[in-house]
Amino acid sequence: MICQQMGRHVHIDYCRTPVGQTCGGKGLQHCTARVAPEPMRPKDFVSHKLYWRRTGFKDPYSNEDRDAFAKCDAICMDREHQTEANSSAQPSYCTLPIFHASLNPARTPPGGVGYISGDGHHFSCHNPALLQQAFYV
Repeated sequence: MICQQMGRHVHIDYCRTPVGQTCGGKGLQHCTARVAPEPMRPKDFVSHKLYWRRTGFKDPYSNEDRDAFAKCDAICMDREHQTEANSSAQPSYCTLPIFHASLNPARTPPGGVGYISGDGHHFSCHNPALLQQAFYV
């Protein structure tokens, strides 16, 4: 039950796109880093759903787990979400699906709630850049 322990995540699989063609598709994103085993062989990040479909076995996880695995794994890095001495961590995850297109940070967030990070993720919490502005003097 490793997937359940990891929460939102992606799997790594060998790239199945023929050499010279553009890699992509629903549920996958090409990995440009060299990853073992066989670091010279191209790899893809694949969604949990696609990973299990490729194995040919039935996904053993609950619908609730599968819904969580289908969402983006980006986390808001604001201090309010981190563990403190008297409380446990309350992470704020991106509300969009895994491998979503980047949103424009200058636009209004979906539903008018939360903020869009500089790298295009939508979080439903407060924008830490506005709450803890840093000034250099």
